[in-house]
Amino acid sequence: MSEIVDKFFEISKRNYKEIVFIATVSATVLLSNPNRETSYLETDKIQNTWIDAKKNNLITNNNYIDSSKKDIILCFDDCLELEKWRSSLELSDRLSSITKKPAHFSYYINSASVTKKPLGHSNNSIVKIPGTVDVRITLIQEAIDKGDDIGSHTVRHKHGRRWNENRWTADLKEFDNTIANDFHYNGKPYKSVGFRAPYLEYNNSLYEPLKKFGYLYDASHPGDLLKEENGLTLIGVPMYRMPNGKSILGMDYNWEKAKISDATLEQMLNTELSEVFSDKNKIKYHNTTVPSAMIISLHFRDWKIGQKTYFEVVSKFLTTLAKTQQYNFISMKEYVEIINKK
Repeated sequence: MSEIVDKFFEISKRNYKEIVFIATVSATVLLSNPNRETSYLETDKIQNTWIDAKKNNLITNNNYIDSSKKDIILCFDDCLELEKWRSSLELSDRLSSITKKPAHFSYYINSASVTKKPLGHSNNSIVKIPGTVDVRITLIQEAIDKGDDIGSHTVRHKHGRRWNENRWTADLKEFDNTIANDFHYNGKPYKSVGFRAPYLEYNNSLYEPLKKFGYLYDASHPGDLLKEENGLTLIGVPMYRMPNGKSILGMDYNWEKAKISDATLEQMLNTELSEVFSDKNKIKYHNTTVPSAMIISLHFRDWKIGQKTYFEVVSKFLTTLAKTQQYNFISMKEYVEIINKK
């Protein structure tokens, strides 16, 4: 193993393709021995090797994104129900068919939902339903093949507000190993680069483990936020404005608790669209003005106050926007790439 790492540093200044090759070999060697005490990010050198491969080879090619258009980001949390996987993939196909360009979403999943091994108690009991794991893995791989962003929502959907650094490290390590074993992208183990905490519960002990394991962004923050901190992009779940002028988190769980009807949500989505892309809304990142993005956050569970579910309302809203040919439908990962290139 040390010879592989030494070879990487010897060639790192000369040949990008060799860097990717050595990184892939390093990860493969480590993943092939599950009895080791440490995973494939066990040392700083291996970590750097994997991160270089991730940055240069595992990130989705986003050259299709039209910088003259406005960016819409649709995120899903939990991602358990098989039928919602199918309907969300159908939605991205519909948007792509209308815009003639890829439409990508971000999915924050629990790795307990894609393994048949006993993993202890999970807050998502649906993972125990027989026969769902293989189908779920197939559907997630389809999303990866399409270029969607598969991020970590932890292993078991636990409350993490009081977790220390060791607990976050262990969870990320377990999550990454499961994902790398189950999924691939361009023939290589898939590496998640985005994170959202269950219940949006996190603490500052999360950030060092995220950096250690090569994550690029954390989208766990309630409220409007976009900033860089110690190499991580921190992104908030934005506040939406209700018709009465009060603010509410832009996530379906909160809408259901507030008894937001389907008709009211339609109004709120249009208000958010107008405010996000207002000429007065200047977004600063690294002391530079970067493009705004409208972020919509849903769960796979269907909530409904009125005639239509929130997913149905959002689907109709996005389809209407697609027909104007004025919007890109991108993942959170792609948005992070865009603003970090500015």
